[in-house]
Amino acid sequence: MHDTSSNQAVVLGASMAGLLAARVLSERFDRVVVIERDTLPPIGENRRGVPQGRHLHGLHPRGREILDELFPGFTASLTASGAVRCDVLGDMRWQLSGHQLRQADIGLPALLASRPFLEGHVRAMVQRLPGVRSGSRPACATGTNGSPPSRAACWSSAMPSARSTRSTDRA
Repeated sequence: MHDTSSNQAVVLGASMAGLLAARVLSERFDRVVVIERDTLPPIGENRRGVPQGRHLHGLHPRGREILDELFPGFTASLTASGAVRCDVLGDMRWQLSGHQLRQADIGLPALLASRPFLEGHVRAMVQRLPGVRSGSRPACATGTNGSPPSRAACWSSAMPSARSTRSTDRA
């Protein structure tokens, strides 16, 4: 019988969902490989595959709390780098069906920042995790000369070698 167990997981896509999946998978697997079709930009720069990235983004209180649980110090790190912390109802104006809600401090802090800023910081935190590797694979997404890529070529160039250990993946 063929053994299908593995200590390696592959995540396709380095968006917020892919990055958070990699973070959670890092608790179970020795190696997690995140593959993204776009070139991964520096923190704060837009990524071609995220057209909504230029819009203002925010983390509502529970989302911010979850990210603080997954990445201790998340809120402090982002606010130190320029994210705006605000009360979700007291510091923002909400309109529903043409009616503006009354502003009142309710003690639920949210974070406001651009999508590239949020995603870039989460990506940096994920990349610091032991055993997690990520990278852009534009050639795998498009192939050469517009032709479909070879699956073997894509995976072999993105995956760590069988000789890799968790300690060497940290570098």
